Amino acid sequence: MAIETSDVPPVVYDVKTEKMKTYAGSVGPLDDLRLGDGARLDAILTQRSTLDAAVKKGYPLRAVDNVVAFYEPLAVATDKGDPELKAKLGTIIDEMHKDGTLTKLSTKWYGVDYSTVK
Repeated sequence: MAIETSDVPPVVYDVKTEKMKTYAGSVGPLDDLRLGDGARLDAILTQRSTLDAAVKKGYPLRAVDNVVAFYEPLAVATDKGDPELKAKLGTIIDEMHKDGTLTKLSTKWYGVDYSTVK
């Protein structure tokens, strides 16, 4: 299922680096970074909830806010070919936006409202 959206802001970044490294998952860069500043990495870009979870597990990391602003649209995956299910899920998600349910759930589980673009 794909629900197209037109209200996603562009990715904006002002990061100066000589070398960038990519990883297949979110744990690898955290493990490399906790080896110490400059051992393998100087910094990472990651979702705030991923960083917060690592800090709770004892990773000696800290957030540097307002360096990169991005919006990560999340999705619900379904089998192809079921327009009725797609429409129903779209209606449910729209209603959850309107009545504040998505905001409440995001705040409860992540401590911040990820359901809206800021």
